[in-house]
Amino acid sequence: MPFDVAADVDRFETSWSTSGYTADYATDADADRIPAAGWSAIWAFDGRIDRSSGAFMRITPDGASRRGVAFTGSGALENAEVYAEIRTPSTLPSNNHTRLFARMSEAGTNESGVFLELFDNDEARLLAYKNGSTVTLGGVPFSVSASTWYGFRLRVQGSQARGRIWPLSESEPGGWTFTSGNVGDVPTGWPGVGCFSSSGEPDLRYFEVKELIV
Repeated sequence: MPFDVAADVDRFETSWSTSGYTADYATDADADRIPAAGWSAIWAFDGRIDRSSGAFMRITPDGASRRGVAFTGSGALENAEVYAEIRTPSTLPSNNHTRLFARMSEAGTNESGVFLELFDNDEARLLAYKNGSTVTLGGVPFSVSASTWYGFRLRVQGSQARGRIWPLSESEPGGWTFTSGNVGDVPTGWPGVGCFSSSGEPDLRYFEVKELIV
Protein backbone atom coordinates (compact mmCIF):
# COMPACT_ATOMS: atom_id res chain seq x y z
CA MET A 1 0.00 0.00 0.00
CA PRO A 2 1.42 3.44 -0.85
CA PHE A 3 1.90 5.80 2.07
CA ASP A 4 1.18 9.51 2.01
CA VAL A 5 4.26 10.90 3.76
CA ALA A 6 3.72 14.44 5.01
CA ALA A 7 6.48 17.03 4.65
CA ASP A 8 7.03 17.07 8.41
CA VAL A 9 8.10 13.40 8.39
CA ASP A 10 11.68 12.78 7.29
CA ARG A 11 11.34 9.06 6.63
CA PHE A 12 9.99 5.78 7.88
CA GLU A 13 12.50 3.72 9.83
CA THR A 14 11.03 0.24 10.01
CA SER A 15 7.84 -1.47 8.94
CA TRP A 16 5.90 -4.59 9.87
CA SER A 17 2.87 -6.10 8.17
CA THR A 18 0.52 -9.04 8.58
CA SER A 19 -1.91 -10.44 6.06
CA GLY A 20 -3.38 -13.73 4.88
CA TYR A 21 -3.24 -16.65 7.27
CA THR A 22 -0.65 -17.05 10.01
CA ALA A 23 0.75 -20.54 10.52
CA ASP A 24 1.14 -19.94 14.24
CA TYR A 25 -2.50 -19.04 14.63
CA ALA A 26 -4.32 -21.73 16.61
CA THR A 27 -7.05 -23.28 14.47
CA ASP A 28 -8.27 -26.32 16.40
CA ALA A 29 -11.67 -26.24 18.08
CA ASP A 30 -10.29 -25.89 21.60
CA ALA A 31 -7.76 -23.16 20.88
CA ASP A 32 -9.20 -21.14 18.02
CA ARG A 33 -9.52 -18.04 20.21
CA ILE A 34 -5.79 -17.43 20.62
CA PRO A 35 -4.58 -14.32 18.73
CA ALA A 36 -2.20 -14.81 15.81
CA ALA A 37 1.55 -14.82 16.31
CA GLY A 38 2.85 -11.33 16.96
CA TRP A 39 -0.45 -10.24 18.54
CA SER A 40 -1.43 -9.99 22.20
CA ALA A 41 -4.80 -9.49 23.88
CA ILE A 42 -3.99 -6.58 26.17
CA TRP A 43 -7.65 -5.74 26.77
CA ALA A 44 -10.57 -8.17 26.91
CA PHE A 45 -10.44 -9.98 23.59
CA ASP A 46 -11.82 -13.02 21.83
CA GLY A 47 -10.19 -13.56 18.42
CA ARG A 48 -10.55 -16.42 15.99
CA ILE A 49 -9.79 -17.29 12.41
CA ASP A 50 -12.44 -16.88 9.74
CA ARG A 51 -11.20 -18.60 6.59
CA SER A 52 -14.50 -18.44 4.71
CA SER A 53 -14.63 -14.64 4.65
CA GLY A 54 -11.08 -13.80 3.60
CA ALA A 55 -10.08 -12.41 7.01
CA PHE A 56 -7.20 -13.56 9.18
CA MET A 57 -8.60 -12.30 12.47
CA ARG A 58 -12.12 -11.67 13.75
CA ILE A 59 -12.97 -9.86 16.96
CA THR A 60 -15.93 -11.54 18.64
CA PRO A 61 -18.13 -10.56 21.61
CA ASP A 62 -17.03 -11.68 25.06
CA GLY A 63 -19.22 -9.55 27.30
CA ALA A 64 -16.59 -6.88 27.95
CA SER A 65 -16.86 -3.30 26.80
CA ARG A 66 -13.39 -2.19 25.68
CA ARG A 67 -11.82 -4.94 23.60
CA GLY A 68 -8.48 -4.67 21.86
CA VAL A 69 -5.66 -6.80 20.53
CA ALA A 70 -2.22 -5.24 20.09
CA PHE A 71 0.34 -5.99 17.40
CA THR A 72 3.28 -6.50 19.75
CA GLY A 73 5.54 -7.64 16.91
CA SER A 74 6.48 -4.00 16.34
CA GLY A 75 7.19 -3.23 19.99
CA ALA A 76 5.77 -0.18 21.71
CA LEU A 77 5.99 2.92 19.50
CA GLU A 78 5.52 6.62 20.06
CA ASN A 79 5.66 7.84 16.45
CA ALA A 80 4.02 5.57 13.91
CA GLU A 81 1.64 5.31 10.99
CA VAL A 82 -0.80 2.41 11.09
CA TYR A 83 -2.89 1.14 8.17
CA ALA A 84 -5.52 -1.59 8.32
CA GLU A 85 -8.27 -3.09 6.21
CA ILE A 86 -11.24 -3.86 8.44
CA ARG A 87 -14.71 -5.15 7.58
CA THR A 88 -17.70 -4.01 9.57
CA PRO A 89 -19.99 -6.63 11.18
CA SER A 90 -22.67 -8.31 9.07
CA THR A 91 -25.29 -6.55 11.19
CA LEU A 92 -24.35 -3.21 12.66
CA PRO A 93 -25.22 -3.13 16.38
CA SER A 94 -26.80 0.03 17.73
CA ASN A 95 -23.60 0.67 19.67
CA ASN A 96 -21.16 -0.23 16.89
CA HIS A 97 -17.53 0.79 17.37
CA THR A 98 -14.99 -0.59 14.84
CA ARG A 99 -11.51 0.66 15.77
CA LEU A 100 -7.86 1.04 14.73
CA PHE A 101 -5.42 1.93 17.53
CA ALA A 102 -2.00 3.41 18.13
CA ARG A 103 -0.20 3.75 21.49
CA MET A 104 -2.30 1.07 23.20
CA SER A 105 -1.37 0.39 26.82
CA GLU A 106 -3.05 -0.45 30.09
CA ALA A 107 -2.41 -0.08 33.78
CA GLY A 108 -5.18 -1.98 35.53
CA THR A 109 -8.40 -0.65 34.04
CA ASN A 110 -6.78 2.62 32.96
CA GLU A 111 -6.56 2.02 29.22
CA SER A 112 -4.61 4.47 27.09
CA GLY A 113 -4.48 4.82 23.31
CA VAL A 114 -5.33 6.90 20.26
CA PHE A 115 -7.84 5.49 17.82
CA LEU A 116 -9.98 5.90 14.73
CA GLU A 117 -13.45 4.40 14.75
CA LEU A 118 -16.61 3.91 12.78
CA PHE A 119 -19.43 4.70 15.20
CA ASP A 120 -22.98 3.35 14.86
CA ASN A 121 -23.98 3.71 11.18
CA ASP A 122 -23.45 7.41 10.66
CA GLU A 123 -20.16 8.76 12.03
CA ALA A 124 -16.37 8.47 11.80
CA ARG A 125 -14.35 9.68 14.80
CA LEU A 126 -10.87 10.24 16.19
CA LEU A 127 -10.63 9.58 19.93
CA ALA A 128 -8.23 8.79 22.74
CA TYR A 129 -8.30 6.85 25.97
CA LYS A 130 -6.46 8.81 28.65
CA ASN A 131 -6.01 6.81 31.84
CA GLY A 132 -9.32 5.09 31.23
CA SER A 133 -11.29 8.20 30.22
CA THR A 134 -12.58 8.68 26.67
CA VAL A 135 -11.71 11.96 24.93
CA THR A 136 -13.29 12.81 21.55
CA LEU A 137 -10.80 14.58 19.28
CA GLY A 138 -12.99 14.89 16.19
CA GLY A 139 -16.03 13.50 14.41
CA VAL A 140 -17.67 13.81 10.98
CA PRO A 141 -20.87 12.40 9.43
CA PHE A 142 -20.04 9.12 7.68
CA SER A 143 -22.37 6.55 6.16
CA VAL A 144 -21.34 3.17 7.60
CA SER A 145 -22.48 0.00 5.81
CA ALA A 146 -22.57 -3.53 7.19
CA SER A 147 -20.22 -6.22 5.81
CA THR A 148 -18.08 -3.61 4.07
CA TRP A 149 -14.29 -3.33 3.94
CA TYR A 150 -12.85 0.03 4.98
CA GLY A 151 -9.35 1.44 4.98
CA PHE A 152 -8.17 3.02 8.24
CA ARG A 153 -5.01 5.11 8.37
CA LEU A 154 -3.79 6.65 11.64
CA ARG A 155 -0.59 8.61 12.22
CA VAL A 156 0.67 9.63 15.67
CA GLN A 157 3.67 11.90 15.94
CA GLY A 158 4.54 13.63 19.20
CA SER A 159 1.43 15.49 20.34
CA GLN A 160 -0.17 15.21 16.87
CA ALA A 161 -2.65 12.63 15.59
CA ARG A 162 -4.04 12.44 12.06
CA GLY A 163 -6.44 9.97 10.52
CA ARG A 164 -8.81 9.03 7.73
CA ILE A 165 -11.27 6.24 6.94
CA TRP A 166 -12.72 5.36 3.52
CA PRO A 167 -14.53 2.48 1.78
CA LEU A 168 -11.99 0.28 0.01
CA SER A 169 -14.23 0.31 -3.07
CA GLU A 170 -13.02 3.93 -3.47
CA SER A 171 -9.57 5.48 -3.82
CA GLU A 172 -7.79 6.57 -0.67
CA PRO A 173 -8.31 10.30 0.03
CA GLY A 174 -5.24 12.47 -0.31
CA GLY A 175 -5.79 14.56 2.82
CA TRP A 176 -6.39 13.88 6.48
CA THR A 177 -9.98 13.88 7.73
CA PHE A 178 -8.87 14.39 11.32
CA THR A 179 -6.03 16.39 12.84
CA SER A 180 -5.50 16.88 16.56
CA GLY A 181 -2.67 18.27 18.69
CA ASN A 182 -4.07 16.79 21.90
CA VAL A 183 -2.38 13.39 22.26
CA GLY A 184 0.94 14.35 23.83
CA ASP A 185 -0.25 12.98 27.17
CA VAL A 186 -1.00 9.53 25.71
CA PRO A 187 2.14 7.45 26.29
CA THR A 188 4.00 5.18 23.93
CA GLY A 189 2.19 1.92 23.20
CA TRP A 190 1.32 -0.71 20.62
CA PRO A 191 -0.73 -0.43 17.43
CA GLY A 192 -3.75 -2.68 17.21
CA VAL A 193 -7.43 -3.18 16.47
CA GLY A 194 -10.54 -3.43 18.59
CA CYS A 195 -14.18 -2.67 19.18
CA PHE A 196 -16.51 -1.76 22.02
CA SER A 197 -20.02 -3.05 21.46
CA SER A 198 -21.36 -6.25 22.96
CA SER A 199 -22.38 -7.55 19.53
CA GLY A 200 -20.97 -7.54 16.02
CA GLU A 201 -17.76 -9.10 14.72
CA PRO A 202 -15.38 -6.85 12.74
CA ASP A 203 -12.84 -8.70 10.57
CA LEU A 204 -9.21 -7.81 9.85
CA ARG A 205 -7.53 -8.92 6.63
CA TYR A 206 -4.48 -6.61 6.38
CA PHE A 207 -2.47 -4.65 8.94
CA GLU A 208 0.65 -2.57 8.52
CA VAL A 209 2.59 -0.29 10.86
CA LYS A 210 5.58 1.90 10.13
CA GLU A 211 7.69 3.63 12.72
CA LEU A 212 8.31 7.31 12.00
CA ILE A 213 11.66 9.02 12.31
CA VAL A 214 11.00 12.67 13.08
